[in-house]
Amino acid sequence: MLTLLGGAVLRNRGGIRVGLAVVALVAGSTWLVGYYGDMGYDRVYAMADAEGRNALEEHAALAHRWMAIYHVTAGTAMAALLASWRWQKTLMVFAAVVLLLGTGSLVVGVRIADVGGQVRHREFRP
Repeated sequence: MLTLLGGAVLRNRGGIRVGLAVVALVAGSTWLVGYYGDMGYDRVYAMADAEGRNALEEHAALAHRWMAIYHVTAGTAMAALLASWRWQKTLMVFAAVVLLLGTGSLVVGVRIADVGGQVRHREFRP
């Protein structure tokens, strides 16, 4: 996101394209996080105490509910990257849209990670 933001501020087409590629790659890789999170759910559930189990259930629910924003962000970044080769004047608009979606993804990710941290770490629980 910082590369994309820097490219947009400097109005550097190459920087924006690199930023779009990085955002598409990172946001698109969240399907692996979801896959391996589902695979490890039972093992972590067995190790957690009662409060940790509640946090794990909430963490999994949030992750499943909000996973789509990462996919939309990745798809939009990839579409913007591909479309920017044909319609170069729209590159700044694409960058702004992807920055907004990326910011939303970061906010959601912070919430999901916060609840996930409460599963095994009592000091993070309210």
